[in-house]
Amino acid sequence: MVATSSSWSCAWPWLRPESRRFLLGLGCLLATNAAALALPLLLGNGVQRMASGGGLELVLPVAWTMAGAAAVLGATRVMSRVFLFNVGRDIEYALRKAFYAALCRQTAAYMESSTVGDLMTRATGDMANVRSMFGFAALNLINTALVYLGNIPLLFRLDARLAVCALLPFPLVLLAIRVVTRSVFVHVQRAQEDQAALTSRLHQHLEGMDVVRAFAQQEAESQRFAQLNQQLFRSSLRVGLVRNLLGPITGLMGAASAAVALWMGAARVMDGALTVGDLVEFNARLALLTGPTLALGWTMAVWQRGIASLARVHQVLDAPRLVEEPEHAVQPLQRQGAVVLENAIVHNTCQRGTETVRQEVLSNITWAIPPGACVAVVGPTGSGKTTLARVLARVMDVQAGRVVVDGVDVRERALSDLRQDVALVPQEALLFDATLLENLRLGSPDATRDAVTGAAHTAGLAADISALPLGLDTVVGERGVTLSGGQRQRVALARALLRHPKVLVLDDTLAALDGPTQHQVMEALLALPHRPTVILITHRLAAARQAQDLLVLVDGHGCDHGTHEQLLARSQTYQALWGRDVAQPPDQGPS
Repeated sequence: MVATSSSWSCAWPWLRPESRRFLLGLGCLLATNAAALALPLLLGNGVQRMASGGGLELVLPVAWTMAGAAAVLGATRVMSRVFLFNVGRDIEYALRKAFYAALCRQTAAYMESSTVGDLMTRATGDMANVRSMFGFAALNLINTALVYLGNIPLLFRLDARLAVCALLPFPLVLLAIRVVTRSVFVHVQRAQEDQAALTSRLHQHLEGMDVVRAFAQQEAESQRFAQLNQQLFRSSLRVGLVRNLLGPITGLMGAASAAVALWMGAARVMDGALTVGDLVEFNARLALLTGPTLALGWTMAVWQRGIASLARVHQVLDAPRLVEEPEHAVQPLQRQGAVVLENAIVHNTCQRGTETVRQEVLSNITWAIPPGACVAVVGPTGSGKTTLARVLARVMDVQAGRVVVDGVDVRERALSDLRQDVALVPQEALLFDATLLENLRLGSPDATRDAVTGAAHTAGLAADISALPLGLDTVVGERGVTLSGGQRQRVALARALLRHPKVLVLDDTLAALDGPTQHQVMEALLALPHRPTVILITHRLAAARQAQDLLVLVDGHGCDHGTHEQLLARSQTYQALWGRDVAQPPDQGPS
């Protein structure tokens, strides 16, 4: 199967930066094939000299010349592989960097809609396939083309009638390769998808092992995994079966071509139309064609597998990014932490049959937050609180209206600059398999230990750090598994405080803490000398009670805002929320 124009449009941007090295490899391939073209001619000449009764002194110069040509062939062949295989490795390196950068630029919604297993498969197996395509497959395809272009005219020069008959099987080989590689492309894509599904399931199972054991679902999960494993086994088997059809087909055609050349060639020699030396040269050149033709099926399979994988990688690279860097970034004149939402609207679209349905998650939110204030956003589950938190930190954009921080629309500010001023601390605190100190310094790698200790103290972590075996140098394990939920949330809070943000958005960050600890953390935040504007997103009204202004969200609408006392006096929605909150049993013990 020949690569389509869209395939080349994906491949060319990655090949272009490596064009110099690629051309050097191509030059070495040309030298290799030039030496290879000379060998059959020299071999036929030597055989003809012996057949004519020439002595050893006539054959020896030909032998030495063949040895020299073979040495050139060997050296240039090695160099061609060094250049072209390294092109494949460099493209893989650049593609993987771009892939990771694209993931970092994607929105939370995109990442939530993608599975870890699928993304990991694209970042590993698909990358390896692309490397093989640009290295191994590209080298062999070019080499095959050079072998054909160099040897076929010389076969016709030796004996046109014999060349036509000997080459008759080759078009059938190429047709078989074209048909089979079309099927390979389809089956490879299916196998990669099955590999992604298996990897994703395994990742979920390993992460949720405790849940599986708690509900005694080991047998059920094993059966699900076995089904996915069987599905991958079958799709991989189909790829292997289709791909291995090429070997017998091309081998049969090559043997048929050699048999025709030997039978007809012998007759031509007996008729005096061809010398013995010419027949030897003809068969040697035919053998040069047979080798690349036999390998062409495998090469095309590798090429098609690489094209399929490159297309899968580009699905991530070309995915629309809902949050883009501004063309001309603007910086605020003063950085104080003033936040204004002006008729902010966020909606999601989904497909129901042939109809596209738009559902508003936030609707016409208007709210002004003064610098240094402590405010809260409350509301029932699904009211749009987390969406509002993401909008404030520009993890996602509004579709209408504006979000303004310190007098500048957040869409007009460089993302790195905005994220320095606005810190979002999510409820699910992700920690890496590193020391506590390294996790705290994630956004501030140059922070001193004293600064880290101060941020940890504000977040209520001082006693927890003292209790750890190595203090700040304790390794917390993958996803912070050695820490409790409340400790992980406070680590995330301290990590954000180290950046000295002007606006601190806490998306249910304190949910895992008991009431007294939650109160202590909030008191410490409000007592900071240069405290940020604190926006507390919470479903627990007791935690938001001390806020200066509370925004009540219901189904994405801001139905009211004011102090706790004002809302209790006039808002039935808030009264209902407060009634449910105080009816819940108090938290017991620290987290």
